[in-house]
Parts: sequence; C-alpha cells; structure tokens
Amino acid sequence: MGRIVPLRAPPAGPSARSLQPTVLRLRSQVALIQGYAGLLDSLSPVMQARIFMAIMKTSEELVQLLEPYRTAAADAKPSLHDYRSTRMRTHQLLAEYRLLLTQLKREVAGQRSLGDALTGTGGPHPSAPR
Repeated sequence: MGRIVPLRAPPAGPSARSLQPTVLRLRSQVALIQGYAGLLDSLSPVMQARIFMAIMKTSEELVQLLEPYRTAAADAKPSLHDYRSTRMRTHQLLAEYRLLLTQLKREVAGQRSLGDALTGTGGPHPSAPR
C-alpha cells in the first residue's frame, strides 16, 4: 500500500478526449521506465547508474503529469472518528448477525420438531430438503 498514490477524480469538465494526450503520455513514460528496467541486468555499474538517472528523470515527469490528480494527504485518509464509528458499526452488525442466525437455527429446528410431532414420524419431515 505504501507505493500507491491516491488519485482524486479528474475535474468535472474534461471529457475522455481531452484526457487522451495525458493518458498517452502516461503510458509512454511508464513503458519507457519498464524498458530502462529491462536493460539494467546486462549493464556495467557505470551504465546502470546512467540508466537510474534516466529512470529518475522519467519518474519526475510522471509525478508532474499526475500532480493535478493527486489528493492531499489529509484528504486521502479518513478521520479517526470515521474509522472508529465504522469499526463500532461493523461490530454491531456482526453481533446482530450472530443473534439472528442463532434465532433462525432455533426456529428451523422448532419447525422440524413440530412437523415431526404432527406427522408422528419422529424422523426428518418428508418435505425437508436433504
């Protein structure tokens, strides 16, 4: 998760056409970095250093290209209060689920035993699924 940069939605006005040059440039920059990375294994340490400098320059261009879409760090994280209230609500829902599941099991078992008493079979009810 540490390498993922949260992005906000593009401004309301731009259409897919207006974003096309940005998308193409982004793809080409990423492809360029991938190509540089593929070269690193077979090169000398001096050449590897030059390739790393080229990767750094391309990465800086990528950051500048994505800057308008980056969210501020404060906007990217929910508040502590939101986290705690969500966690508390999750615990409440799980407790309710367990209670309802227990009640459902009791009712199903009660209906089976009532059906057995009415039919006098003592075994599984004929319409009960197997």
